[in-house]
Amino acid sequence: MGPAVPVSLCLHEAEGLEILLKAKDPDADYLFNHALVQDAIYATLMTPQRRALHARVAAALEALYAGRADDIAETLANHFALAEIPEKTILYCAIAGKKNLQVFSLKVADVYFVQAVEQMARHRIDMNPEFTDNVRADWLEVMQWSADFERTITIFEPRLPQFKRIGQTSRYAQILALFGIAYVQQYRYVEAEPLLQGALQAGHGLLLWQVY
Repeated sequence: MGPAVPVSLCLHEAEGLEILLKAKDPDADYLFNHALVQDAIYATLMTPQRRALHARVAAALEALYAGRADDIAETLANHFALAEIPEKTILYCAIAGKKNLQVFSLKVADVYFVQAVEQMARHRIDMNPEFTDNVRADWLEVMQWSADFERTITIFEPRLPQFKRIGQTSRYAQILALFGIAYVQQYRYVEAEPLLQGALQAGHGLLLWQVY
């Protein structure tokens, strides 16, 4: 193997060949001249090389955006997923999902929450219970705002007992209410009634606790 070539020299040569262009984006130095060129170069990399490069990029971005990594959660989620680092993928998918939920970008939020939940299941990763419950609750909220009531019931009905560990909190009351509404929208009133009553009781109990 010959001596290492400085990165700056490689970039200068690639720019001279019009493979790369100087970027106008302040967050980037160079861009590929064409997406097809990028895809062709990427395709020449072996899978282990790809994973390693994505891991290095993700680690560099985390360090660069220390304290504000949430700002680029989507980018980090993508790189960690391609690097096949599930714990970090789950973390940043959850953050990206929450961010998009807050601005009502519901389809994008759904994609990230699906990926987070699938990664937890596929790799059998037990995240912090509070973290896991919040991911599922946020995903549930996305489905409710999307009026995807049938899917809400299909996915979350088996998981309802797991939410009980949240305890008598406003979050738990919200979850029960959202479930109840989903059943009402599907004309399943018998199943909706105990959930809505439970939401009222949880909310009432929380109110009394705050008063006293």
